Amino acid sequence: MRYCLPQDWHQSRAIRIPWINAALLQPDEIRYDKKKSNRHKYLMHLPEEDGQAAEFYCAIVRPFRNNEYMFVTAFDMRQPQYGECTDVEPRLYPATEK
Repeated sequence: MRYCLPQDWHQSRAIRIPWINAALLQPDEIRYDKKKSNRHKYLMHLPEEDGQAAEFYCAIVRPFRNNEYMFVTAFDMRQPQYGECTDVEPRLYPATEK
Protein backbone atom coordinates (compact mmCIF):
# COMPACT_ATOMS: atom_id res chain seq x y z
CA MET A 1 0.00 0.00 0.00
CA ARG A 2 1.30 3.45 -0.89
CA TYR A 3 0.69 6.40 1.41
CA CYS A 4 0.31 9.89 0.05
CA LEU A 5 1.07 12.87 2.19
CA PRO A 6 -0.44 16.28 1.54
CA GLN A 7 1.63 18.44 -0.78
CA ASP A 8 2.21 20.96 1.97
CA TRP A 9 3.55 18.30 4.36
CA HIS A 10 6.66 19.30 6.27
CA GLN A 11 8.27 17.08 8.90
CA SER A 12 9.28 20.15 10.88
CA ARG A 13 5.59 20.99 11.23
CA ALA A 14 4.60 17.42 12.09
CA ILE A 15 6.95 17.28 15.09
CA ARG A 16 4.91 20.12 16.62
CA ILE A 17 1.85 17.89 17.01
CA PRO A 18 2.63 16.70 20.58
CA TRP A 19 2.97 20.20 22.04
CA ILE A 20 -0.02 21.47 20.06
CA ASN A 21 -2.06 18.66 21.57
CA ALA A 22 -0.78 19.51 25.07
CA ALA A 23 -1.52 23.23 24.61
CA LEU A 24 -5.07 22.50 23.48
CA LEU A 25 -5.85 19.91 26.16
CA GLN A 26 -4.00 21.40 29.15
CA PRO A 27 -3.37 25.10 28.56
CA ASP A 28 -1.98 27.28 31.30
CA GLU A 29 -4.28 30.04 30.10
CA ILE A 30 -6.80 30.80 27.38
CA ARG A 31 -6.95 34.40 26.20
CA TYR A 32 -8.96 36.36 23.67
CA ASP A 33 -6.89 37.31 20.62
CA LYS A 34 -6.66 41.11 20.68
CA LYS A 35 -6.06 41.29 16.91
CA LYS A 36 -8.86 38.94 15.84
CA SER A 37 -11.75 39.02 18.28
CA ASN A 38 -13.26 35.78 16.99
CA ARG A 39 -10.20 33.74 18.01
CA HIS A 40 -8.84 32.38 21.26
CA LYS A 41 -5.21 31.75 22.20
CA TYR A 42 -4.36 28.63 24.19
CA LEU A 43 -1.09 29.39 25.95
CA MET A 44 1.35 26.92 27.47
CA HIS A 45 4.61 27.64 29.29
CA LEU A 46 7.22 25.01 30.09
CA PRO A 47 9.60 26.41 32.74
CA GLU A 48 13.37 26.13 32.56
CA GLU A 49 14.48 22.69 33.68
CA ASP A 50 17.84 20.89 33.90
CA GLY A 51 19.58 23.57 31.86
CA GLN A 52 16.90 23.56 29.15
CA ALA A 53 15.57 27.02 28.36
CA ALA A 54 11.94 27.82 29.14
CA GLU A 55 9.53 27.21 26.25
CA PHE A 56 6.40 29.15 25.32
CA TYR A 57 3.64 27.94 22.99
CA CYS A 58 0.43 29.28 21.51
CA ALA A 59 -2.36 27.41 19.71
CA ILE A 60 -5.09 29.51 18.11
CA VAL A 61 -8.67 28.33 17.64
CA ARG A 62 -11.90 29.99 16.64
CA PRO A 63 -15.34 29.13 17.96
CA PHE A 64 -17.25 27.11 15.39
CA ARG A 65 -20.64 26.14 16.82
CA ASN A 66 -22.00 25.22 20.24
CA ASN A 67 -18.94 24.00 22.19
CA GLU A 68 -16.90 23.19 19.09
CA TYR A 69 -13.74 24.99 18.00
CA MET A 70 -11.77 24.98 14.78
CA PHE A 71 -7.98 24.79 14.97
CA VAL A 72 -6.38 27.71 13.11
CA THR A 73 -2.63 27.58 13.76
CA ALA A 74 0.05 27.06 16.40
CA PHE A 75 3.53 28.37 16.98
CA ASP A 76 6.26 28.65 19.55
CA MET A 77 6.84 32.06 21.10
CA ARG A 78 9.57 34.01 22.81
CA GLN A 79 9.05 35.12 26.39
CA PRO A 80 8.26 38.77 25.48
CA GLN A 81 5.46 37.66 23.11
CA TYR A 82 4.04 35.33 25.75
CA GLY A 83 4.22 38.10 28.35
CA GLU A 84 2.38 40.48 26.04
CA CYS A 85 -0.44 37.96 25.64
CA THR A 86 -0.77 37.43 29.37
CA ASP A 87 -0.48 41.12 30.23
CA VAL A 88 -2.74 42.64 27.58
CA GLU A 89 -5.30 40.13 26.32
CA PRO A 90 -8.44 39.38 28.37
CA ARG A 91 -8.40 35.99 30.09
CA LEU A 92 -10.99 33.28 29.47
CA TYR A 93 -9.38 30.49 31.53
CA PRO A 94 -8.63 30.10 34.35
CA ALA A 95 -11.19 32.54 35.63
CA THR A 96 -8.88 33.95 38.33
CA GLU A 97 -5.18 34.71 38.48
CA LYS A 98 -2.95 31.81 39.50
